[in-house]
Amino acid sequence: MTEVPGGRTCDIISNLPGDVINVILMCLPLQDAVRTSVLSRKWRYNWAKLPKLTLDHTLWKETKQNIFHEVCCMLCLIRSSPNLEEIEIKAFNDEEEDLCAQEFLEAQYYADIKLDRLRKIKLKQISGKMPEMKLIKLLLAKSPMLETMLIEPCTKHISTQILIDMMKQVAKYERASPRAEVIF
Repeated sequence: MTEVPGGRTCDIISNLPGDVINVILMCLPLQDAVRTSVLSRKWRYNWAKLPKLTLDHTLWKETKQNIFHEVCCMLCLIRSSPNLEEIEIKAFNDEEEDLCAQEFLEAQYYADIKLDRLRKIKLKQISGKMPEMKLIKLLLAKSPMLETMLIEPCTKHISTQILIDMMKQVAKYERASPRAEVIF
């Protein structure tokens, strides 16, 4: 709050233009962007309107969530971001919960998800595990405006044959966007 002539106070942060707020939020880690919701009413849900999200281990490292919770959180964040144009996801790495996460990704709960504005997806450290492949399939099937999906495999943990098998499997997935290009 800043004092203005006449002894009144002015809330500068609430009066920032929306595009300035978005630039500020996109420069912050996602957890901090969400925390800005307490600054003012105007900031309350702005993080959910961001056109770009980065989801990686830093989002869950403090809570030590397993892969099932990571997938739940990730899909809820994606689903609650209607303006999402670009997303970057660093893959999961907990093998114990793979089956549970896979079943969750197949659930009917996500049958109605629409990613109407998503144009660019970057997936890092993909190892070809079934939950990762189900996520790729879901993102391709639900993104009608998708232009590029960049998949960066975790080359130190997978063989050349697994990489080839991943490419073959992804090539078979249905795509909502006829222009969607998948790059390994």
